[in-house]
Amino acid sequence: MKKKILVVLFCSLFSLVACESDTASIYKPILTEDKIDFPFEEIEDGRFTVIYTNNTENSIFWSLILLSQGKLIAESQSQDYCEGIIGLRNGKNIKEWTKINVNYEAVSEKEILNKNDHPNQVGYSLPMGTYTFFLQNSDTCNRDNHVIFDVTTNKAFETE
Repeated sequence: MKKKILVVLFCSLFSLVACESDTASIYKPILTEDKIDFPFEEIEDGRFTVIYTNNTENSIFWSLILLSQGKLIAESQSQDYCEGIIGLRNGKNIKEWTKINVNYEAVSEKEILNKNDHPNQVGYSLPMGTYTFFLQNSDTCNRDNHVIFDVTTNKAFETE
């Protein structure tokens, strides 16, 4: 009987240790037609999942752009990126920026029939760099309709 308990206890502990994995974090930014409520300005690991929440009546279109790859832009939160964002909204290319997701649709939550197969869920494995996430159809450019965030390491690409 004691052996069975020890075996079960050992298996349970082994399962807990073996099943502990590098699962990606899940974030739920809230989007409206003119505002983004984004959960972070800096993240260490570029592996994460996002479920964009759109509680409005209509779809909202958004874009994610890599502003600098392999390095962080110094004082990225205080820089003005509006000229480039407006250019991208108008179909221009910004040579120094890399498009990750362009003009993606965040479907209204009211239109989603199966929350277990959420169409606004996106998984990322982003390299170190500075990024901007912005609303595609805004008439203006301000810090309500675009956010800047840094991925501070290349953990998403490390192998063991």
